[in-house]
Amino acid sequence: MDSKIYIYVALAAFFYFTTVSIYDQVTSTLRDIPGPLLARFSRLWYLYQAYVGDFHLKNIELHQKHGRIVRIAPNTYSISEPDKVVYGAGSRFAKSTWYEAWKHPDSITLFADINAKRHNESRRRLQNLYSLSSLVSYESPVDDCNTLFVQKLQRFASTGETINLTHWLQCYAFDAVGCITFSKRFGFLDEGQDIGGMIEANSQLLLYSTCAGIFPKSHQYIYPLLERLPGTGASGLASITDAVRSLIKGRKHIRQDNKTRECQTGR
Repeated sequence: MDSKIYIYVALAAFFYFTTVSIYDQVTSTLRDIPGPLLARFSRLWYLYQAYVGDFHLKNIELHQKHGRIVRIAPNTYSISEPDKVVYGAGSRFAKSTWYEAWKHPDSITLFADINAKRHNESRRRLQNLYSLSSLVSYESPVDDCNTLFVQKLQRFASTGETINLTHWLQCYAFDAVGCITFSKRFGFLDEGQDIGGMIEANSQLLLYSTCAGIFPKSHQYIYPLLERLPGTGASGLASITDAVRSLIKGRKHIRQDNKTRECQTGR
């Protein structure tokens, strides 16, 4: 008896959402915008293309077939208008809820913050770190990364060794970001290895956040479950966050030790 109730509830929910979806499409003022049939009723088409990694190609095909405006999901459209700039600093176009999946559900980050006012306030607190004068000061440590990277490539060329260039470019990127953000290389270029599993964690995060952002309301429920499971995008975000916190904690200890020595010297 209980199993039949579950079946009836599931069928009722299915017919309800199907009916609502069809009604929305029939009554929508944008119902004539072309696109894949499934995209009219569900985000599953968009999710599948994002998961397999060829949405950018499919999107170009859709625009070539249908023109400058195409539907990619219910109430979601792709606009190909090269002479229009609709996003950037100071833009009146707000970030979509897709960005919610790029952070912990209970936290606020600069990249994922969709509140324009709060985002601007946070950006102003950090913008001096990335001013032109500050960027010039980062050249020397990044040049060290450049030199080491070139040395590695020259060694591979001289020995004829086959390498995974994508992996080495990721090693370079992580070390360069480490130099700029934490004033130290992580050691990816030195070892040629995925230090702390951060490259793999980042890859997992990219896939998870890209897909979860298509169903942003599900993120707050899915993330707490997946962050405990290794090999998931949620656990990837947790790993990167833990690594960054560890680096910040170490930096704070160094600064505190320096202050302590200055106080002792002053005495």
